Formats: sequence, C-alpha cells, structure tokens
Amino acid sequence: MVQEIAFSYGFDPNETIEKEIILRIIEIVLGGSDIKFRALGEIEQLILEKQEEKGSETSKKSVHIIGARSLEKYTKDLTVALVVRLAPRSLPLISIGFSAYINHQLMNASANAGFMVYRQRFILRKKIFAAVLLDFRNNLIRVFAMFGIPLPICPGAFQLGGRPPFCVR
Repeated sequence: MVQEIAFSYGFDPNETIEKEIILRIIEIVLGGSDIKFRALGEIEQLILEKQEEKGSETSKKSVHIIGARSLEKYTKDLTVALVVRLAPRSLPLISIGFSAYINHQLMNASANAGFMVYRQRFILRKKIFAAVLLDFRNNLIRVFAMFGIPLPICPGAFQLGGRPPFCVR
C-alpha cells in the first residue's frame, strides 16, 4: 500500500532509496516514539542523498552498496518487531480475530504514515519547481531589458491565477 502511495505522488518505489524510505515508514508504524523520530530523521537524510545522487553516477553505486547493507539491517529489525507484535498468531483459533485486527491496524497506520511523508515530499517538490520557474521568469525579463526588447508578456502572467501568458495586441 505504501508503494502505491509513493507511485501516486510521482515517486518510483523500485528505486533503492525509495525502498529504504518505505521501510522507514513501516518502521515508524511498528516502533515507539524514539524510533519514530529516528526514522523521520533518516527519511530526511535519504531525501537529501537522493537529491545529491541525481548529479553523479559514482554516488549511485555507493548508495546501492550502502543501501543493501542498511536494508539487511532494517529487514532484521523489522522481522524481530513483526515477530514480537504478531506472536499471538501461534494460537490459531483464539487469535484469528486478533490477527485480523492487528493486520488492519498495521495497514491503516502504514497508509497514514505513507500519505503524510509522500504528501510532504510532493509539496516540497512543487515549491522547488515554483522557485525555478520564478528564477527563469526573472532571467527572461532581465534578458529582454538588456537588449531593449519590449516584453510581449502581460503583467501578472506568471502569477498563479493570472492572465494568459501572451497578450493580443
């Protein structure tokens, strides 16, 4: 479910760093408050690594090696947490209802955590895009002014909810 949430917000859940972020989200659901804060900090670090990774090919290889090691560590931690939380499943007749309830709670909690994390990442990506667009607009105006060319662009065209980008004269 968390992978579907990541995909719906435009992130590729098959990338190594995205897989680690998804594991941290599941860890947030299973852990206590100290583990939650640690996992949120690690998600921020992974996001920064992903942004730095876009520029260099060598970092992709090192992240993949580091990612494989950390995935093994977190897989072990998650296995232990799941065994401790889901131990009542060993009593089949008594624990059927309890196990269904636990599964339902885990799915809802992981979906809620996934929505929060990916919604925040989506909003941050949109803010960065808006800043780049504003910088492009300012550079375009500067170039037009440098060559003395009148701007064919309506005032307020680059503002949200503004007029069409080109005026009819």
